[in-house]
Amino acid sequence: MKNLILSIVLVAFVLIGSFFVYSYIQDTAIELSKTIDEIQALITEDHWEDAQKKFTQFNKQWEPNAKLWMTIIGHEEIDNIEHSIIESSIYIREKSKESLVELSLLQYYLEHIYQKEKLKLHNIF
Repeated sequence: MKNLILSIVLVAFVLIGSFFVYSYIQDTAIELSKTIDEIQALITEDHWEDAQKKFTQFNKQWEPNAKLWMTIIGHEEIDNIEHSIIESSIYIREKSKESLVELSLLQYYLEHIYQKEKLKLHNIF
């Protein structure tokens, strides 16, 4: 009987912990995605200096989250995001509209992670 109760408690901790981790990932991914939307709007209107400042703000948002995400998420996913951030930075600095494509890809990576980490039956098995 003790083993059953212990097992139930451990499963409950894992599920509750998973919920909090997913919630954190979702909240930060949505926040970062909104910042990308703002950057894209600035680029579309050819406000390159403002886009550069907003992208710097994005990097400041991303850096502390990246460290925690690395402990939770596979490094390949984080590498994709980091690569996209570097390319976006170059395109924005060069005032290239290609930055819109790279920022869209970056946004996809962020949203894909929280969809992938969502607690679903097919993610467990």
